[in-house]
Amino acid sequence: PKDLPLITHALNLKSDQVIFDLGAGTGTVIFAAAHEAYLKKLDTKFIAVEINFVLNIIMYIRKLLHKNGKNIEILAADLFTYDYRKKIPDGTQVTYYMYVSPWYTNPIAESIIALKTPSTIVSYYYPVKMLRAHSRVKGEHEVFTYKV
Repeated sequence: PKDLPLITHALNLKSDQVIFDLGAGTGTVIFAAAHEAYLKKLDTKFIAVEINFVLNIIMYIRKLLHKNGKNIEILAADLFTYDYRKKIPDGTQVTYYMYVSPWYTNPIAESIIALKTPSTIVSYYYPVKMLRAHSRVKGEHEVFTYKV
């Protein structure tokens, strides 16, 4: 998306952080954020969650060519049923990024809240109607940040 710099800024990159890209597609956001973390010498972990086999192959190839590939994981999983706690080390800050259909923002937020782990949700374009935004940034479209 044209708002890629706004999105990566909203992810608030830090070391000791795990960022999940839910429904990562070809990984546009996760690879841009991983590049930024690499430039800032951050030890941020990135996990692209995508169920589509072909899109996962594309991301695997991109990961092999990425300077920060060691910190990128491609997870072939259903973003609605996967237990993300398996990938979150103790004491790690967690951020979930999503750019999904507005019909799915609330169900995804509900599944994240059910994990009972303090986290941040960053949603591009579509707000999570069941949550109150912690911040909103307008570019071509809006980027919404939620603390849960």
